[in-house]
Amino acid sequence: MFCVLGLDTPVEAEGLVLSYGQKQLLGLARAIVEENKIIVCDEATAHVNAATEQLMQEKLFHYFSESTVLIIAHRLSTVIECDKILVMDTSGSISEYGAPYLLLKNQQGAFYSMVQNMGLPTAENLIRQAKMAYTSKQRRSKNSATPRASV
Repeated sequence: MFCVLGLDTPVEAEGLVLSYGQKQLLGLARAIVEENKIIVCDEATAHVNAATEQLMQEKLFHYFSESTVLIIAHRLSTVIECDKILVMDTSGSISEYGAPYLLLKNQQGAFYSMVQNMGLPTAENLIRQAKMAYTSKQRRSKNSATPRASV
């Protein structure tokens, strides 16, 4: 693979041929270099393995901690550490909105049901991740005079 123009290399039909996962990584790299303040990730981790998904999430949270990041995802692991999530029902209506950890406290809620449907080991892991992210953000906001941007 040869990228003549670096991050500006075209990846369309006549450009460089990349896998979907490689295109997602290139898009993330471009956003990091450009220091965007608003980021939209539409199924950004849909075509990558779990290790690459984790790496992408770490980079998103690190490089865009002061940005607004909108993540559209079906993988619950992709959004479990976000500041806020919006759950939509099958008709496209808003079902729930809030911090993942707080939504998981509502055992009648759609998000709780989605997490439980992942199976007990995965559900327990997601709940633990949500709690750790929530408590970490709560401590950080108590120690900071400047509010963080919502995700």
